[in-house]
Amino acid sequence: MGIQSARLSLPAGTRFGPYEILSPLGAGGMGEVYRARDTTLQRAVAIKVLPERLARDPDRIARLRREATTLAALNDPNIAAIFGFEDAGGRHALILELVEGPTLAERLARGPLPMPEALAIARQIGKALDAAHQHGIIHRDLKPANIKIRDDGTVKVLDFGLAKALDEAATIPGADADSSPTLTSPAVLTEAGMIIGSAAYMSPEQARGRPADKRSDIWAFGCVLYEMLTGRRAFPGDGVTEALAAVLRGEPDWSALPPDVPAATRTLLVRCLEKDRAERVQDISTARFVLAEQANLSGTSSRALPLVAPRSQSRSRVAVWIAIAAALGLIAGTAATLLWRPQAMTPAPRTARFDLASRAEPLATGSFGTLVALSPDGTRVVYTALRDGVSRLVMRPTDRLEATPITGTERAVDPFFSPDGRQVGFFDSNDLKRIPIDGGQGVTIWRGDPTFEGATWDDDETIVFSQGGFLYRVSESGGQATKIAEPDATHDEAGYLRPVILRAGPGSGKVLLYTVGYRDGHDRIVARRLPAGEPTPVLEGYGARYLAPGYLVFAQADRLMAVAFDAATLRVSGEPVLLEQGVFTSSAEGVSNVATAADGSAVFVSGRNPGALGRPVWVNRTGAHVGRIVDAPLEVPRNLRLSPDGKRLALTVGPPGQGNIWVYDVAGSRQPIRLTFRDHNLFAVWSRDGRQIAFMNIVGSISRDFSIAADGSVLQAQILATGRGAGAPMDWSPRESALLLYQETALWLLRPPDQTATPWMPAPFPQFGARFSPDGRWVAYASAQSGPADIWVRPFPGPGAPIRVSSSGGHEPVWSHDGRELFFTTGSKMMSARVTMSGGDLRVEPPHLLFDGGFKYDPVDLVVRYYDVAPDGRFMMIEPSGSNTASIVIAQHWAEELKARLAK
Repeated sequence: MGIQSARLSLPAGTRFGPYEILSPLGAGGMGEVYRARDTTLQRAVAIKVLPERLARDPDRIARLRREATTLAALNDPNIAAIFGFEDAGGRHALILELVEGPTLAERLARGPLPMPEALAIARQIGKALDAAHQHGIIHRDLKPANIKIRDDGTVKVLDFGLAKALDEAATIPGADADSSPTLTSPAVLTEAGMIIGSAAYMSPEQARGRPADKRSDIWAFGCVLYEMLTGRRAFPGDGVTEALAAVLRGEPDWSALPPDVPAATRTLLVRCLEKDRAERVQDISTARFVLAEQANLSGTSSRALPLVAPRSQSRSRVAVWIAIAAALGLIAGTAATLLWRPQAMTPAPRTARFDLASRAEPLATGSFGTLVALSPDGTRVVYTALRDGVSRLVMRPTDRLEATPITGTERAVDPFFSPDGRQVGFFDSNDLKRIPIDGGQGVTIWRGDPTFEGATWDDDETIVFSQGGFLYRVSESGGQATKIAEPDATHDEAGYLRPVILRAGPGSGKVLLYTVGYRDGHDRIVARRLPAGEPTPVLEGYGARYLAPGYLVFAQADRLMAVAFDAATLRVSGEPVLLEQGVFTSSAEGVSNVATAADGSAVFVSGRNPGALGRPVWVNRTGAHVGRIVDAPLEVPRNLRLSPDGKRLALTVGPPGQGNIWVYDVAGSRQPIRLTFRDHNLFAVWSRDGRQIAFMNIVGSISRDFSIAADGSVLQAQILATGRGAGAPMDWSPRESALLLYQETALWLLRPPDQTATPWMPAPFPQFGARFSPDGRWVAYASAQSGPADIWVRPFPGPGAPIRVSSSGGHEPVWSHDGRELFFTTGSKMMSARVTMSGGDLRVEPPHLLFDGGFKYDPVDLVVRYYDVAPDGRFMMIEPSGSNTASIVIAQHWAEELKARLAK
């Protein structure tokens, strides 16, 4: 929203919740804006303090809070983020990302932009709109004053969707049309008295008081692009009324466009500013494509691209559309995604972007491992979806809208196709399985532990898979697995991940590609010829997939890269090129989330995972949130554990495979302390005196257990166990210095200073999630003893028969502080069972439901902890923040595009 000079009411040093006001930034019709410091996370933010007239309207404040929650889901480099919503002393404020740099309005005050700069800015604005529209969020008030340009050229679009949240009925006659309040309601123009948007950039439908949709944003986009190219508004006027009249009846001065504007871009402007939104560009992806490919598109004869689109006759409108379709090869794609291709130059086919995952079957981005698989012929995609809190595989043909769940794949991850495309393999908890793609009985191929990290199906009816960092081969019918490769510890190799078999061509045999993770955290792609060739280093990166006729697609950080690759010599040629940025990857697991087909097509998962954001919150026994300890969401918070006195919280924060241990003061009176700084650190547990924290450190396939001072006074951790002696710490005994560990699907005991754990309860089925009772005489744990995991209790140190607590599933058991109650979760439900002890006997009453939903849990990895119980009986839980933005992108005939890109 535009900021104007004004006298502001909050002096420097004023505290607004955890935020300290530093200096004013300006004021406008919808509030005062300040630079502030987040005292919790020690970062600069912008605070928009809303006018007091809004505070007097509880319905509007409630609406704004709901809208801000939705908008916080947006996570795009070109969208200024909303961090939170605060209220203090009866005043309400939005906490926003602080974006340095001038607004586009300030830049345009100096005149039009050079065409390359204008088009570069327009492409970034289009990207921001595309990201929002995919979430169903409409800006409604796009204008130069709501667009900032950082010094590095990055464009940030501000105030997404707030027009909807902040609408008000305030007539301001005579206001300037460009700097008019974002929200106006000239009662003379609409009976409803509600028009949203600055007049100079308002779409005709908004000017008439009709609801806005994404095509309204496209109109505003056209207005902004026109103004950048010409230095003048598309619909000028001396006031709101005149500007609205121009929007409804006038035409832009098309002759003002510079002569060097490409013909395709001129036509794009014409179609963005079509007054009838049914005839307007329907999706911002069209504009993005035209701007990205304008050089190729302009090879089309300009005679087919009119400078002015006649609107006096419907026949003229049809003629314009025919001309555009003929010149640009307009194609309607799945989910209304449009791609334009010129007929004259016939460039390589482009990536068609659309989200294959429906709302009913969203991607299970909280799961570890690869999310997508593509059939060898490129006609079907299988992905890991989440429904009712449980992951499962879903199949969708690339030419249809319907997605079909594959029955019998509950808790499945890491899908991969058979060579004939008729079956799909996957991992299910501890098992490697396969199932017919069109439905049928699943087959268990290999029983192991939850350390599977990718598989590939050979055409000799065998499967190569990674488990525990080793590579194995097993028959697709099952049987004994044979180890075929293992890390070389003398070269600091930590694990072999994500294998894929490719055919090198006649006479060249087969090649196995895989990722080697090293102890220092870097990854390298390695190839070896089958059956017993020597490993050949290829290049840095991970998750490589072969794309015929001769390319490798692989990941580096959150980027997809490509390089020419000769399968006969196992060598790359030329420099890798960047294909996509902001891709859903995981370096710790070697996951690139890209799959390829024999015809040169591919799928990959684009986007980040705001759904992984969350904040620790206090929850009472009814499931109501009653407080929080941080304001801004944390990145993938997990494995939380309260100190014995309930005053501190230890948890892992950071992306999967890269998290670190932090300690928070639950009262918020002290700054959080970071205890670890490298590798992957998780499963923090407190010693009973609260002075030490034990945790697990993972580098590749090597795990170690450490103990570190909980107050951060000594950052040098002491090693407790390593290698096979290490495991995931579950709990610290209150009666002796012993740690319960989860290792190799069973519970083990580690008694420091011994550095080797011993089995406490060896069993042929998984047992995990163990917690000591307050007196240390009992252990509650989850066990698959009777099928799906349930909660059991067993005396410690034993012997003694187990006592079954649940019969309908359960994990994450936690005792109440007095030991009279046992809590556990099953899916999204929080359960409780009363416990009575008499002498040496323990009795557990049937569990009952406390509340359902409202907190984060993992439907696949049941070992991860997402809640704890304080001494006063409150629950500390993770409140999800944001929603899933990941999408599956189809790239048909991608090899042709790679050929052109790599040839440059």
